[in-house]
Amino acid sequence: MGMAARYKALTTILICVPAAVLAVLIARYGVDVPFWDQFFPVGLSASAHRGQFNIHNLWLQRNESRSFFPYLLFILIDFLAQGNVKYEMFAMLVVAALVLWNVYRLAGMTMAPGWGRSVAIVLSSLLIFSPVQWQNWLWGIQLICFMPIACLTSAIVVCYSKLEAWIKLCVSAALATVATYSFANGMICWVVLLGVVLAQFRTALGRVMASLAWAAFAGASLSAYFYRYRWLPNTSGLRDLPGFAVKAVRCFLAFLGAPLGLGKGLGDLNLAIRVGLLVLILMCLTALQLVRRRREQGIWSNSAPWLTLAAYSLCSATLTTIGRGRDTQIFLLDSRYTTFSLYAIVALIFLLPIAYANPGSRQLGTLLGLALTALFLVLHTRNFWYAVIEMRELRVERLQAKACLAFTNVITSSCQTERLDPDPIELKQVAWAIAQVGFAHPALASSPDPLSLSVSPDMPSRYGAFESLTKIKSGWYRAYGYAILPERSEPADGVLLSYRLDGHRTLFAIADRTDDRSDIASSLGRREYKNSGWEQWIKVPAGADLIEAWAYDALTGQLFPLAGPRRVDQSPVENIDFTAGNGGSFEYAASGDPTIAGGWAVLPDHRSPADRVLLTCGSGDPIVATVGPYLPRPDIGKPFYDFSVKPGWRVSIPRARMPPPGCEMKAWSWGRQTHAAAISIPIRTIAPAAIHLAPLGSIDIPAPNSTVTGVVTFGGWVLSSAGNSKVDLWREPKPGEAGRSNGLILLGTAASAGARPDVEALYPNYPDSASAGWGYRLHSNELGNGSFRIHTIAHDLAGNSIDLGVRTIIVKN
Repeated sequence: MGMAARYKALTTILICVPAAVLAVLIARYGVDVPFWDQFFPVGLSASAHRGQFNIHNLWLQRNESRSFFPYLLFILIDFLAQGNVKYEMFAMLVVAALVLWNVYRLAGMTMAPGWGRSVAIVLSSLLIFSPVQWQNWLWGIQLICFMPIACLTSAIVVCYSKLEAWIKLCVSAALATVATYSFANGMICWVVLLGVVLAQFRTALGRVMASLAWAAFAGASLSAYFYRYRWLPNTSGLRDLPGFAVKAVRCFLAFLGAPLGLGKGLGDLNLAIRVGLLVLILMCLTALQLVRRRREQGIWSNSAPWLTLAAYSLCSATLTTIGRGRDTQIFLLDSRYTTFSLYAIVALIFLLPIAYANPGSRQLGTLLGLALTALFLVLHTRNFWYAVIEMRELRVERLQAKACLAFTNVITSSCQTERLDPDPIELKQVAWAIAQVGFAHPALASSPDPLSLSVSPDMPSRYGAFESLTKIKSGWYRAYGYAILPERSEPADGVLLSYRLDGHRTLFAIADRTDDRSDIASSLGRREYKNSGWEQWIKVPAGADLIEAWAYDALTGQLFPLAGPRRVDQSPVENIDFTAGNGGSFEYAASGDPTIAGGWAVLPDHRSPADRVLLTCGSGDPIVATVGPYLPRPDIGKPFYDFSVKPGWRVSIPRARMPPPGCEMKAWSWGRQTHAAAISIPIRTIAPAAIHLAPLGSIDIPAPNSTVTGVVTFGGWVLSSAGNSKVDLWREPKPGEAGRSNGLILLGTAASAGARPDVEALYPNYPDSASAGWGYRLHSNELGNGSFRIHTIAHDLAGNSIDLGVRTIIVKN
């Protein structure tokens, strides 16, 4: 093998190694469990698998995006993989490989052969396949974030091909449309591709005609996109920028610098801002150098692809800054954003050698290139190891979520809406659907009897212990212990609690994980067991005499008994020392059914989040609810010098647990080591109001005069100063059909659909504004064919009612 062949082989290996390493990381840390927004496409796939595919559902807006084309791809992948979402993660790897292939081809078209081009492609591969995007790589639905850049780079390659100019325009317009209907920022492609497309036309008339055609394609695509579009409230907008200009600049720079400066703490935020500033300065210097050489033949043709890529990241940074500029800057370091921001650095990697390739500046360009390459490798290596750690931790979180999902059909637990999907209706329906079509691996639990999943309930336990069950107050008990999986040398993915009544075992609670078991790690000689602790505050069902705990393996679907089942009547009393120390902030408490409360909680020394939040209401401080802090709060991360901590909490308290006449509600930050609870300020008053306004709200879906087949979802939001009671759906009777006293026929009662942050932003002082959503799924075969007018009537706890509106649907079964 000659020197040239060896050089080419080495270059090829170096280019491919990052993708191979990433594939290993995805295989190791990826978990087959839907998460958050992913429940919607998984539900679509399950429906299609049952032969109930409805193309209208592909068009539905989710957040700001219409992801028509990725949803089609998800349905295909899920069909082939039987719902295993890890295959969606590998699909992202394939799309990223397409992006790198396009970059490789563009490099060959715009740069002369040599070590400079080879180094640039290798560095680009390191970035494109960097684990710095760990949240995206391990979350299958984030394929939608990779689609726009794949379409953009493919369109640029087409424009540099030998096809006829009008064919290039049409293909580029088609790719821009796919990008638009993949993720919202795909619309940027219409703007940044314009220059490359027009450059394919040699005459002024041709460029004018091409501009008109491009505008027509863009107008048609975007008009359809925004047809019946529901605008979501932003935290900020263009008109707000002057009020926080300095913060906006810092956010913009942090966004650009995130691929090489992750935000684990305050120092990393400043590093990201400095990296972003360096990228912006180098962009400006490179642009000036290109302007100086503008008369040289081929300079703009060679630079245009990379300028287009840079414009894509800069536009993304601008839009994100406008939308998130009021937020804490650490939000702009979210690893999900790096999929958009890294292409500014990729573009710079190629622009620098192109701009400084002339004899007069070649030596300066070489020195600058070597210095920046060394800096790049140092920062990338640092971020690589940090990102791998984050991937490992994310795997643990996803396994815990998989354990929560496994019991969705038999246990209602707060961990399901905390770790899986905040919409309980969608969660329950999708869980049922994937169980029916076999999309869950292993299968979801179908019985609350732990013996249906246990290998042997009487086997000697190697899986941990149920160490204590203590009686607190107000009928609450605290269960505590540790659970491990020796076969995997890892903590258990979940811990289930069951009670015995009349000789029968019934699962009734899922415990929370704790991170304080260094004693177990030391005694068993494995540091991985440090996070094997578990705890749960429970109300024991009446008549139950024995509480048992079970370790759950989410990968095999098996339960293993823990040593030391506890008898309820032998539980010692555990006293709590309620103190006046500052335990955080009790930010809101909205009366209703349920009462919604939230805030953040820390231990009195303010160096770590509280182990538990206790909510009390009434004389003697009876406990009405408990919750473990689980929400990230970067806005208060400064005391910890670590923005990854999660001191935030939110809890729903059923009205049945609240004292009838109302009360003063207090939130307490409880510490496991001291058994002391420090009060969070302020105290909130929960009192019934004498006069209430009528409810208000809206119907968001379906669209008016929709033609429906199969299942049609009705949804919207409702608020009342008295607290929401229910939303009923009624239809107008057919000719000759008798309705009730209101002249309508009842279809059913909607269920709570959980969080509606857009409504909360508009009506922050209303009870339940954080959970104002409602939803109802109607099978069209219950109605028969024809046109139907559906009324939604909302009721509140004070007896007020209002018709939120009417939707006409056309049913074709």
